[in-house]
Amino acid sequence: MTDTNTLRKGYVPSSFGQLHYAESGTGEPVLLLHQTPRSWTEYLGVLPLVGAGNRAIAPDTLGYGASAKPQGRHSIERFADAAGELVEELGLDRFHLVGHHTGGAIAVE
Repeated sequence: MTDTNTLRKGYVPSSFGQLHYAESGTGEPVLLLHQTPRSWTEYLGVLPLVGAGNRAIAPDTLGYGASAKPQGRHSIERFADAAGELVEELGLDRFHLVGHHTGGAIAVE
């Protein structure tokens, strides 16, 4: 069972609108990018585990979950731009990057 008491949720502003994320723990940041058409909840069971020794951060990809749903076509490049803005707003200078399926393509971009 996941201890949801260890989770914190928040929003950051971006040029696309608000971007939502959930996080757990402190320490070295680990950014977890989900596949589409999912949301941060793909990592619900993982966040507390990774957060036991790191700052685990799972954002909702632009257009999914509770993140902004701007007009226009989705693209990996657009998703990556939004992820970059999230990283800047969270003040992450260095971080580990994990991507599952579409999240992996975003990470490479």
